[in-house]
Amino acid sequence: MKMFKDRKGNIGLAIALIVSLVALGIVIPIGMWTSSLIFSVIDALNLGTAGNSTRTTLETNIWNAYNLSTILPIIAVAGVIIAAITGFVVWKRGD
Repeated sequence: MKMFKDRKGNIGLAIALIVSLVALGIVIPIGMWTSSLIFSVIDALNLGTAGNSTRTTLETNIWNAYNLSTILPIIAVAGVIIAAITGFVVWKRGD
């Protein structure tokens, strides 16, 4: 495989994965901060019974999504490990 012969593909892949993890580390806290600011403004509004229950459900769902987003870096690192192991095995076989 050409990617494993010239090794430029491996370095580019590693840099892309590192940049992706750093971007996740920056975007997730900024999203949480922005959401909390928006929710603090919306909480001050009186939206009526249906509006308040919808707002509460929406806030709960968004915070649950942020709780799940903490798993993304773990999955990304696991993907890097699997890719490295697979790449090493292919490189050793000489294909």
